[in-house]
Amino acid sequence: MPDLSIDVETYSDLDLGEVGVYKYCSHPSFELLWIGYSLDGGDVITIDMADPNYAHLEEFSLALADRAVVKRAWNASFERCALGAHYGRPMDPREWRCTMVHAATCGLPLSLDACAKVLGTQEKDAQGKTLINLFTKPQKPTRNQPKTRIRAEDQPMKWAAFGAYCAMDVMAEMAVEKKISHHKILRQEQRLWELDQRINDRGIEVDLALATNAIEMDRIFKSRVMAEARELTGLDNPASPPQMMAWLKTQGVQLRQLTKDIVKALLKDELDPAVRRALELRQLLAKTSVSKYEAILAAAGDDSRLRGAHQFYGANRTGRWAGRLLQVQNLPQNHIEALDTARGIVRDGDLPTLELLFDSVPDTLSQLIRTAIVAPEGKILSSVDFSAIEARVIAWLAGEKWRLEVFNTHGRIYEASAAAMFKVPIEEVDKKMRAKGKIAELALGYQGSVGALLQMGAISMGLEEEELPGLVSAWRKANRRICLLWEEIEDAAIEAVLVGHSRFGRHLTFHYSRGSLFIILPSGRRLSYYGAKIDRSQGRPQVMYMGMNQTTKKWERDRTYGGKLVENIVQAIARDLLADKMQMLDAAGMRIVMHVHDEIVIEGDGNPTLAAALEVMGMSVAWAPGLPLTADGFNSQYFKK
Repeated sequence: MPDLSIDVETYSDLDLGEVGVYKYCSHPSFELLWIGYSLDGGDVITIDMADPNYAHLEEFSLALADRAVVKRAWNASFERCALGAHYGRPMDPREWRCTMVHAATCGLPLSLDACAKVLGTQEKDAQGKTLINLFTKPQKPTRNQPKTRIRAEDQPMKWAAFGAYCAMDVMAEMAVEKKISHHKILRQEQRLWELDQRINDRGIEVDLALATNAIEMDRIFKSRVMAEARELTGLDNPASPPQMMAWLKTQGVQLRQLTKDIVKALLKDELDPAVRRALELRQLLAKTSVSKYEAILAAAGDDSRLRGAHQFYGANRTGRWAGRLLQVQNLPQNHIEALDTARGIVRDGDLPTLELLFDSVPDTLSQLIRTAIVAPEGKILSSVDFSAIEARVIAWLAGEKWRLEVFNTHGRIYEASAAAMFKVPIEEVDKKMRAKGKIAELALGYQGSVGALLQMGAISMGLEEEELPGLVSAWRKANRRICLLWEEIEDAAIEAVLVGHSRFGRHLTFHYSRGSLFIILPSGRRLSYYGAKIDRSQGRPQVMYMGMNQTTKKWERDRTYGGKLVENIVQAIARDLLADKMQMLDAAGMRIVMHVHDEIVIEGDGNPTLAAALEVMGMSVAWAPGLPLTADGFNSQYFKK
């Protein structure tokens, strides 16, 4: 099939990072500046959209309109949206291929510059960022440069350099694509990306009135709290930790740092009333409740829909989606019983009533963020999600028979885990034992120990630190096959790196090729660990690989182990299960608007939609025989949990 590699440079008055590609491209100020392209691997041609002659534009336009031509771009969703806006017609994702996604499936960075450096291919022009800032964004006027927008005629030499930069981007993308061409994207993954694009195109309906009033109510409330805190402490900025710590020292309370946990612990002690109130006010000021409301207003279109909230293959260790803009994967949960009442009060902008009926204004506003995602008029949101999916997958993968029996019957894994750990009938598991079973299930499945229990909040749940080692031991004794799974997976990975191949009996194959470790999942998809090698510096051999450090955002070498590999595999299988169900629901004509972890949200007709979706979610999957699946769901006019 003919091939068209593309890169575009654009202008808009809006900030792309704040509003997302859909709103950015739909703004009246949006325009194409440069188009760079290569047809069938030929020379890269650039089109200067400021030149009225538009040389080569006809060739490009014909190729773009030809459905038989495969269009390629790095982060193709941007080029697809930008060219769709320019030509005034939608760009069918079935005609597009995303090189960034292709790189992600190889375990490579999601940045073209970083990916090119890792592969040693064509590097991006270091001057590019300066040129982008100059020509693609509004400028702050100065005495020497009063204009708010710099155009081609203002800086002709730099404009020419900008066109060359566009051409280099096309060359860099093509070089990456060529370098990783041996690693083919599965057809099922391409179809899934196409579905992802349609879901992002569709967007989610958002309640702009709720978001607007929530921001204003928070502003009024915070200004009042700040005024009280200033009067009480005499500080210019009571929200500043150094200033507050200095003031607390004058009150006899000396601290090295002032975190949420420290404030919470201090408030449990006997305190001077003024100190107590100052700390309470500090809690209120530190509570962030409106940034996501601001994200909603920034990214929502004129039709009250927010588009582009999902990043395909955003977590390239597992292939799971990542959130963008509103970050739907990281929304506060709801615990307010009178949710309808709270929503109504905020939509009315009635701050006095909100303060009268609810304990904390910031906390209430925070809990209402989910509910800003709503069903359009005449529709209902049906939310369906897998029940305990990771616990089911790890039991299936390990062959932990008693756990599979639980999931094939009553499904009460926390109670069953406690019963197995403490060797009592499940009927005798009390509330405290269930809590221990629950935290053990959440913390220990991926080779976690006491530290994992502490991180999961064991102490705040009422457990004593001295009982945690016993809890770890009890859980591991009750789950010997899972413990064995950690060892077997690590051994299989090490063997594959050393000899090139190893087959693991439980639905997995390990393969080493061209410097990367691949784990072939039951679905046929491969997890990639780029630059894998064996390190023996700490005694026993360990697998190391190259990856993006999520803290430092640097590409660096990391090490892994059995439990971590199992976590990657389990979460990747859970992702593939969700992907299968999304495609089945889409094929059935259901209008998916959002998905979060193991949950799918559909705009539908209420109970008929919900019943049909739950049936699909509970169906067995051909590539996972014996894996018990069930799902829960609900209908609502707004999203909640």
